[in-house]
Amino acid sequence: MTNLFQIGAIDSCGGLLPIVRVIRKGVFPVIQIGIPILLILFGTIDLGKAVMSQDDKEIKGATGKLIKRTTFEDFSDEPVFKIGTSTKVVAEDYKDILNDEYKYVGISVGSNANAKTSPDTAATTISTDENNLYVTLWYKKGPSTTIYYKDEDTNKDILPPEPGVVGRNEKKDVPNYEYKGVEEVKPIPVPKNPDKTYVDIPKDDKDHEIIFWYKENKQEKVTVYYKSKETGADIGGPETVYLEEEPKDFNENGVQKYNKNFVHVETKVDDKSPTSDKIVTITPDGKDHTIIFYYKQDLLITVKAVDSKNNVEIKTLKTEAEKLPLKNKSYTYVDLTEEGYDFKDQYTIDYTTNAYTGQAPESSGGTAKLKEINEAKAGETPITQVVILFYYE
Repeated sequence: MTNLFQIGAIDSCGGLLPIVRVIRKGVFPVIQIGIPILLILFGTIDLGKAVMSQDDKEIKGATGKLIKRTTFEDFSDEPVFKIGTSTKVVAEDYKDILNDEYKYVGISVGSNANAKTSPDTAATTISTDENNLYVTLWYKKGPSTTIYYKDEDTNKDILPPEPGVVGRNEKKDVPNYEYKGVEEVKPIPVPKNPDKTYVDIPKDDKDHEIIFWYKENKQEKVTVYYKSKETGADIGGPETVYLEEEPKDFNENGVQKYNKNFVHVETKVDDKSPTSDKIVTITPDGKDHTIIFYYKQDLLITVKAVDSKNNVEIKTLKTEAEKLPLKNKSYTYVDLTEEGYDFKDQYTIDYTTNAYTGQAPESSGGTAKLKEINEAKAGETPITQVVILFYYE
């Protein structure tokens, strides 16, 4: 078939031949060389601006633009980065253009993977002949580290696998699981070490796999509640105890750490009927258990003699505990004449959760009658102590 250049050569007038020569030897080389250089130049400028801005989004966008100005193909299962048709292309500035997941492995003229150089060579020059119009930079997926968190009884993942990092990779605390050790699977198997809690990954060309092993905590759980019998409100707790292999006793006296002014009434274990047992023994049977100790409020009553002139205590006349509800309870002053004190016919009743802190006479007479006192309802502050002061001088 006659081509454009043949037509120019046989033109009898010779008018087209000079034009064809200009196009072939002048315009075409300019296009072949200029356009790729411009693409590379503009892409480099964009990427440089993004790097200077230190904005991750701009860097990512600029990298995308630069890649779009080229072509990305796949040969022999290896990613290939092509630079457009050009001559005297030096690829050094492009060998690290892909992200960290890819590793540069060589460069070639054309798309022949067998012709690529070693990773140490990152530059080449191509001629202007029609058979070599592009340079190919060859990459492959770089080394990776994968961390697994597994149950040693079931071999199942208890957390999703996640990528590791070059450097130290430490175990995680997993709720309801006990840590049992770390195993290295790749590249060189290392047996599980229960005393080690981390693995250091070197910077190399190898894939690494790490397994942190755990064991589910299957101990039986006993939950203990301390509640008011009348209101159902919590006095203290709840407390959670994990059983070992031996039976364990639970005592109603546990309420003392929360409030000492309550008296045990009954005990309920799981769905069983209430009993008066003050001690409950739970034997491991593969199940969780619930114990509820119920109480009635106990009221501490203190009666004191006070020197009204000096505002100091003379002596404690009586201390006793009363169960609630308390009705029609009264206390009478004590004659202290023999001790040199005369009763002033005045007294104070302080209904409080704290001890009396100062003189505040409010009633006359020698008998202090207490008001009716009931257990506190939910949300109310309970009266746990009553202080009666008889005044002398």
